[in-house]
Amino acid sequence: MVFVKHDHETRVRAIVMAKLGWDEDLIVDALGVSKDSVRRWVDRHDWTGGMFELDYSNCGSRQKLAAVLRELDDLRKEDPTLYLDEYINWVVLTRGILVSSSTMSATLERLGLRLKQLRKQASQRNEPLHALWWADVTRMYAANQLVFIDECGVNNGNLERKRGRGLPGERVVVSTPYAPLGDRFSAIAAMTIDGYEALRLVQESVDGDVFYDFVEHEVLPAMNPFPMAKSVLVLDNASVHKPDELRELVEDHGMLVLSKVESAHGLHQTVGNDPL
Repeated sequence: MVFVKHDHETRVRAIVMAKLGWDEDLIVDALGVSKDSVRRWVDRHDWTGGMFELDYSNCGSRQKLAAVLRELDDLRKEDPTLYLDEYINWVVLTRGILVSSSTMSATLERLGLRLKQLRKQASQRNEPLHALWWADVTRMYAANQLVFIDECGVNNGNLERKRGRGLPGERVVVSTPYAPLGDRFSAIAAMTIDGYEALRLVQESVDGDVFYDFVEHEVLPAMNPFPMAKSVLVLDNASVHKPDELRELVEDHGMLVLSKVESAHGLHQTVGNDPL
């Protein structure tokens, strides 16, 4: 066993934090000490009637935290999913201010921050390009011609944070890569302005074969030849949406396939074999 000698200030700080009601795990993370050391120092302090003269002058207050409000907001903007104890650890480690959970919570509320449901978007998403693409789509097609297909899924291994802090009226969004974990359950749906045209649930990830079968047997029977209503199939850039066989299947039925592409200015190149 390795014994580490901690200085007087660290011991006092650990006892003060324990007296303020900090969780042992937070004290350990903030000061780099062991749980046994914290318990031993607190027990010795209580048994001796105060082996250390505890200094609470560096304990957090709303007035002291007011000096770091902008930095706390910068932390929130960098990562809105931070837990309350992570804000507390940052204040302890970077500013040396001991602060309770209730004080930190009140400080974040003072910034106007509230816990909200987290909204995720693909890290690959390009908002300006998407806007250009959508402007072209709405200019070239009527709304009732479009049939949108996409899939979503969940898995029992997901441990991602579900909530984050944001200002009133502000969506809390984080960029996250796609990383499936555990057993996956997926839903594929085709939707028009009139609602769902087809829906399939599968206990697996959606691969090219599953997607092709869904389009062939459930989506195409609900569509019409171009340029009638429900005659343009809109897909995103997922790899399972790109096989040439899928495009040929749709075009053989007299419909068009519209895919999101790298350049919105090349939209006409993505629609069947006929330039628009």
